[in-house]
Amino acid sequence: MRILFGMIPFMAAAAAMKGYAQQPFDLDTSFSTNISVWYVSSILPQDDGKVLLSGRIKFPGDTDFRFVTRINSDGTQDNTFPAAVPGGGKLASWTSRVYVGTTQTVRRLWPDGSIDTDFIGMNLGPYFSSSQGGDYHVYPDGRILMSGSHILTDSIRGYMGYHCLVWFSNTGYLDTTAHHRTCAGSLDFFTELPNGKFIGSGSTGIWDGQAASNIIRFHADGALD
Repeated sequence: MRILFGMIPFMAAAAAMKGYAQQPFDLDTSFSTNISVWYVSSILPQDDGKVLLSGRIKFPGDTDFRFVTRINSDGTQDNTFPAAVPGGGKLASWTSRVYVGTTQTVRRLWPDGSIDTDFIGMNLGPYFSSSQGGDYHVYPDGRILMSGSHILTDSIRGYMGYHCLVWFSNTGYLDTTAHHRTCAGSLDFFTELPNGKFIGSGSTGIWDGQAASNIIRFHADGALD
C-alpha cells in the first residue's frame, strides 16, 4: 500500500508537468436510468445525445426482455423505440446504420430500431449455418468478419464443417472470395490492431491445422501470425 500511495502524488505531478487536465471523477447526477434488470452489454452514443443500449434489459412494467433499446440524453427511457429488436451483443455504427450482435449472428438496424432489410439474416444465405456466436469486426465498406464456431457447406470452394473466422459481404451473404479459418473450438473475442492485424482469444490451440495458443494474433486475411 505504501508503494501505491507513493505513486499517486508522483502520477499527479507528472500529469501536471505534461499539461494534462486533472478532471475529478464526479458523479453526473443529471443522468439516471430506471432499468430494473438484468444487464447492459454494449453502449453506443448517438449524434443527437440519445444512447443505444444492448443486453437483456427490462424497464418497470416490461414483461419481456429488450435486447436493444434507447434512452434519452438524461437516461430516461425513449418510449418511441420499439421493444422487440434483435440484439443483446456488441453495437457498432456504420454510416447511418448500426450493427448488433445476437447470440449467434449479427443483424443490421436503422437508427429507429427497424431491421435494415438490405442486410439479410445470415442463416438465410447459402453455405452458412450459425452455431456459436463470438465477436465481429465491421470494415469501412460494411463487410463483416465474424468469429465463434459456425458450419460452412461451400463444397465448391472447399469450406466444409466448423469454422471460427468467417467473412460476409455488406449484404449479409457469405463472402465466397475470402479464406475462412478453422480452429480447435471457437474464437470468442478479437480486435483489430493499429497495423491491420488482429489479436483474439478462445479455444484456438489449433489454427488452420497449425499449433497455436488460446491467445493468438492473425493477419488481415486470417492467416496465423
